[in-house]
Amino acid sequence: MKKLCFAALLLLFSHLLHCQVWFFGQNAGVDFSTGKPVAVPGPVNTDEGISVVYDRYGQVWFSTDGSTVYGFDHKPLPNGSGLGGHASATQSALLVPCPGTNFQRFFLFTVDAVENNLANGMQYSVIDRTLNTPNGDVVAGMKNLSMPGASKKMTEKLAAVSDGNGGFWVVAHGFEDSRIASVGRNSPGYTFYAWHITDETIPSPVVSQSGGLHNHFAEANAYRTAQGQMTFSPDGTKLALAVHPLKFVEVFDFSLETGVVNNATRLSFSLLECEVYGTTFSPSGRYLYVSTSYGAAKSARIYQIDIGNDAYLQTFQTARNEAGPIRFKAYPLAPATDSGYVKLLSPHGTLCSYGSLQLGPDGVIYAAATLTSDPSSVCNNYLDAIHNPDSFPATYVPQAVTLSPGRSRRGLPNLPAGKNALLPGNTCNAERTNLITNSDFNDSILAFKSGYIMLRDSAAFHPGMALVTDALQMNSLCPMWIVKDHSTCPGSTGRFLVVNGSTGQAMGKRLVWEQTVQNLKPGATYRFCAALKAIPPCCFAVQPRIDVRFDAQGFDLENVSMESGAAPCDWMTLSQTLTVSSSSLTIRILLDETMPGDGNDFALDDLGLFLESEVR
Repeated sequence: MKKLCFAALLLLFSHLLHCQVWFFGQNAGVDFSTGKPVAVPGPVNTDEGISVVYDRYGQVWFSTDGSTVYGFDHKPLPNGSGLGGHASATQSALLVPCPGTNFQRFFLFTVDAVENNLANGMQYSVIDRTLNTPNGDVVAGMKNLSMPGASKKMTEKLAAVSDGNGGFWVVAHGFEDSRIASVGRNSPGYTFYAWHITDETIPSPVVSQSGGLHNHFAEANAYRTAQGQMTFSPDGTKLALAVHPLKFVEVFDFSLETGVVNNATRLSFSLLECEVYGTTFSPSGRYLYVSTSYGAAKSARIYQIDIGNDAYLQTFQTARNEAGPIRFKAYPLAPATDSGYVKLLSPHGTLCSYGSLQLGPDGVIYAAATLTSDPSSVCNNYLDAIHNPDSFPATYVPQAVTLSPGRSRRGLPNLPAGKNALLPGNTCNAERTNLITNSDFNDSILAFKSGYIMLRDSAAFHPGMALVTDALQMNSLCPMWIVKDHSTCPGSTGRFLVVNGSTGQAMGKRLVWEQTVQNLKPGATYRFCAALKAIPPCCFAVQPRIDVRFDAQGFDLENVSMESGAAPCDWMTLSQTLTVSSSSLTIRILLDETMPGDGNDFALDDLGLFLESEVR
């Protein structure tokens, strides 16, 4: 038998955007867990920058506007207020897991706003899930710390991308402190700062100088060139940013190996156009999307630009500035006239203003539409959407997502881009046919066999017994057993199997669940999945350990150590591929009862067996 620990099951790479819930705007949110965005209430009320972070199971753990950080219960953390961000900063906050901490610690990066003269610069704080159980808290003494190597003043631009090896590049852009536009090459106004986060420490940044100068603007609010969104392409090789009042967008190459930003390409929009604000890339990275914000007697728009078209790139001119060469293309009129490479997607004449753009976990790009001068405007009731973003032209859908009772503002969640090794629970695709009968325990318990005594109700629930239950009944059994149904998280409806495990038993391992699946295709590859959650009793000593037996497949999963978590939706996802040798397969889950002590209780939900690939 081939013995595998759970850590060895990190088999696949998964987009970090495989998250389920976004929070943003005026207590708005959307839940993607059903495959399409559904409005849910959110804890944050902010105009622009916001970030959310997920545990390894895809559930929201923290959300923040850069000033206050909220726990999974939507309440501010005790030490989570007074942070260095600002509600009016484009990308006020950015949350990423601290590498190597098993999703127990998180970095919170913040930047200040133009409205506060960028006074706080860029700062970071550390959040620890083990504090203030079960919510977590900002670590005392690790709050609002200055970023090593950063400029005194930084723009509102803040983005991150996975390095593909468990770490992240966190990138920000400097702002020039001098009012003199003609500055030397060492000006922070040209400077990108890239910190390679590989553990719980913040290293010195990789510094690059490329693109245009972000310096004082010739008006009363002299810091406005700091405004505008900055985003990575999904593969992490491109970086785009908008310079809000100067009406241009720049695209750069980014090295995931070195953190260097270079090869600037500028798209300058017409003076007749609104000010640029949002940027994002299509899933392939070929198409850049740009939103324009409100302006006097001007209509905001969303554009699609084919930045991967060689013929289009040949139309650019090259010049030099203080930070090196830059390729640029200027549009004397509205860029929609360049129909071969640029498409105007949004309708002409809209009164709505567009803010951030963000690629969703469903492959659709969403746009924050708002009318800040009139918070009661219909613009604030919806998110607009761009379907088929890798087609040219893409399909623009206004008012695609109804947000009631929440309201849209200018911001959408600032999420890390790229790929990272996550637990592969997302590989269990709900769109495929699940061959496990009653996989979520919402129907008859007769669909499976068990060596445990199966109770019909919760009376006399002792070790050696199992019960199909729901969150409400679970909590009535023991107030410490805070579990929500994995199928419907972050909701609280639905059912799951809870096992009151025995310990210190000479018999060794007892059958928890067994089912035989028929009509398989010999030689085909299937994926098995299960959701597991260790449940600590009042005197916890034993962490549950299971075996998963795949009959006649030549290997089993043995001694899988189950993880626990304080959050109701903190489920551990198990996933394994196997090539079947016959038309039937019996799958057994057994609990190790040999260990002495208390505990050994756990929940089981959403078992699955899915056809992965046909016989070759």
